[in-house]
Amino acid sequence: MGEDHRVSVTAGAVSAGTVRGNPSRPRPLDAAASVVPTRRWLKWAVEAAIGVAIIYTVVFSASGFADAVSSLATAQFGWAAVGLACEGASFLLLGLLVHRLVGSEAGVSRRTTFGVGLVLSGLGNVLPAAPAEGLALASAELHRRGVHTRRVRLALAFSEWYTTRATFALVALNAVVIAAVVQFRVGGGLARPWLFGLPAAGVLGVLAITAWLAGRRQTAEWIAVVVGRARFWKPAAPISDLRAAGASWWSDAQQVLGNRRNRIAVVLVAAASIACDALCFGFALEAVGIHPRPGEFLLVYGAAMIASLVPLLPDGLGTVEAVVPLLLHRGGVPFAAGLAAVLVYRATATVLPAAAGALSLVRLRLSPARSSSALRHRVDADGGQLEPRSAA
Repeated sequence: MGEDHRVSVTAGAVSAGTVRGNPSRPRPLDAAASVVPTRRWLKWAVEAAIGVAIIYTVVFSASGFADAVSSLATAQFGWAAVGLACEGASFLLLGLLVHRLVGSEAGVSRRTTFGVGLVLSGLGNVLPAAPAEGLALASAELHRRGVHTRRVRLALAFSEWYTTRATFALVALNAVVIAAVVQFRVGGGLARPWLFGLPAAGVLGVLAITAWLAGRRQTAEWIAVVVGRARFWKPAAPISDLRAAGASWWSDAQQVLGNRRNRIAVVLVAAASIACDALCFGFALEAVGIHPRPGEFLLVYGAAMIASLVPLLPDGLGTVEAVVPLLLHRGGVPFAAGLAAVLVYRATATVLPAAAGALSLVRLRLSPARSSSALRHRVDADGGQLEPRSAA
């Protein structure tokens, strides 16, 4: 009571001083609040500078930009339209993937999950902090529709997990086939089989081992202990509690993935989505008159996907424009034609999906927020575990 009284007297004195015309004590500035926007703008400036520098160095110093635009003037945009249809199918499949992971019991329509997929991988890929910002925006829209936190986090994380793994698996399998039966010409000579076979076999091995580890509860418990111990700025929790938290997350992850049939469907849908995106890339090459063999274009596509993962650059801005023309040029394709193909692919697979994702975000925001009528996925007050899916 004494402390409350002193606070009231102090507040009254400050108010009285202000009323009498005496200046009140200035409010202390929140240093953290002023630093966050500064860091954000600085991060955007660094990203933009890196992207512009790469594009300028590769494109303008090579005197290829004007030639690339000239190549676009003679491009066959019918192939680009086919590629755009393939990219649309890729995003439809991505929406289906999100729907299967969220679960039909959550009461979220397929139309909504398709919109969430556009926000996640269309708009989210071009934002400065990709993919974190896309995940945050998609999570917010699912939260507004009654899907609670843990299921949202797991579903969106699994969508990124499966699509990324499908990309590496597609490229690695293609490289193994090339090493076994195809003669791939690089720089006027034939590439040695081990150049593609050994790295591809290593990638496939890593994918198999990580899949096996992800299916074990002990892995989740170990990760929880490591993460808990790494947070040195917080009081250390007992190892038993950390292991229990990891086991809880693992159990919820199994519920999100569902039964064996649903897991197989998730893998197939993710692979089909990536295959459609690869077809879009192939049709972009066809649009500017580049006709590589299937194995060759998939290797270039894989390099483009890896280049798009470079941090600090939204969707690999600048790196993809540098890597793809250089790889195609080593195979005998003019640099300008390779750059023109990248521009066509960017238009159909990056710019238009980003615009569609922005419109989808507006539509999702304007639609009324509603809680799901089937709330069996909410976290309970005790353990925070998700309830199992129904047999359907």
